[in-house]
Amino acid sequence: MKMLRTYSLAIAFVALVVFTAVTVQGFMRLPYQIRFTLPAMNYWAVAFMALALPILLFWISLNLKEEWFRSAMKLVASLFILPCLAIAGCSALEAPHSSQKFDRSYELISEAFGDATIFRLYKTNCSATCGFGLDLREEREMFLGMKSVSPIWSLQPASKGRVVVEKSTVSVLHETNVLAVLPR
Repeated sequence: MKMLRTYSLAIAFVALVVFTAVTVQGFMRLPYQIRFTLPAMNYWAVAFMALALPILLFWISLNLKEEWFRSAMKLVASLFILPCLAIAGCSALEAPHSSQKFDRSYELISEAFGDATIFRLYKTNCSATCGFGLDLREEREMFLGMKSVSPIWSLQPASKGRVVVEKSTVSVLHETNVLAVLPR
């Protein structure tokens, strides 16, 4: 029983560290971010991790030996319950239907293939809080429906454009106007 408790605590702690790392990389503007290829999966992953956080904290608290530390962890877990439920609920409500191939707030309008990467131009729409914008990303398909995404360029306000990949540059064009020329 003691060995099972030790493994259970180790697994919960590793899951907590992984969830924290994934959450931090999602909020920071790192050079590369991990995303799912299906837009709905990104929303459901956020909902799952938000629900799992207080559960993992509570599970870890049950497996601690010192009573004062166990009580403190239960208090921390209980403080996280309502905000995490709100985040999970909002994420689940905003998730695109599984039959939709795109996210309304991030619509693919152009793509061009590089060597091992795909340059995709998205039209962003954050509804009432801001206008339309363009966002160019370099994406690399990974495994299990995941991709590595690197934000390269953005412009607001804008809603139309196309991406062109050349030997040493990536260009964003709108009709005959050049919006950006970026090194590859």
